[in-house]
Amino acid sequence: MTSLNEDEIYAILSRVGDEEEAVPLNDLDSEVEDILETDSEQPTDASSDSNDEPLRASNISRRRRINSSDLSDRARLTEQISSGERKQAAQIIFPSNNNLRGKNGHKWSAQSSEARTSRTQSRNVVHIIQGPKNEAKTAITPLEQFKLFVSDSMVSIIVLNTNVEISTKREKYAAKTATVSDTCAKEIYALIGLLLLAARKKDNHLTTAELFDPAESGIKYISDMSKDRFAFLLNC
Repeated sequence: MTSLNEDEIYAILSRVGDEEEAVPLNDLDSEVEDILETDSEQPTDASSDSNDEPLRASNISRRRRINSSDLSDRARLTEQISSGERKQAAQIIFPSNNNLRGKNGHKWSAQSSEARTSRTQSRNVVHIIQGPKNEAKTAITPLEQFKLFVSDSMVSIIVLNTNVEISTKREKYAAKTATVSDTCAKEIYALIGLLLLAARKKDNHLTTAELFDPAESGIKYISDMSKDRFAFLLNC
């Protein structure tokens, strides 16, 4: 088998240098020096030197042949790795559209989101100043604030229509007591206040008799109006 000299090995290393790290020539020189140092410990007589010359040459050539085979194995391994990377790259799907839509209608973006280092977009800025506005700024007492939701004009309409219904139902009563008399704006406000109080106290699940029973709910309801008047106004 033909052995490689140092020039041929250097040429092989130059070609493979782009794919892998080449083996430094200093390592080859050191290996040769190690062989030479080992051989220098042999007998120094003339006959011994003449017999060892072919042996040293064959050892050096065999070592160089091993190095060349290692380079070819490394080259094949590099080709296998690069072919595997190409297969992995072939499995990656690059969509033609930047936006993808799933079966459930969810919209996906094929582009990675960039870090937001700029100001918040104007459409995402809330330009609402918290707090009361317009007439609510001048409402100080609870009654003034309540009338912003239930105004006097609304209560006037309720009073007008309630009195019409009361006059119709009054004909069915033999005794014309205060229970079936006409109502006014103050009484309607009191009625709405009782309903709000029942909701606030979570008493809206109780019956009218339980609401106006001092043993059940105290005097907070019965001190405002009677049980019969409360039930009559609700029916009207």
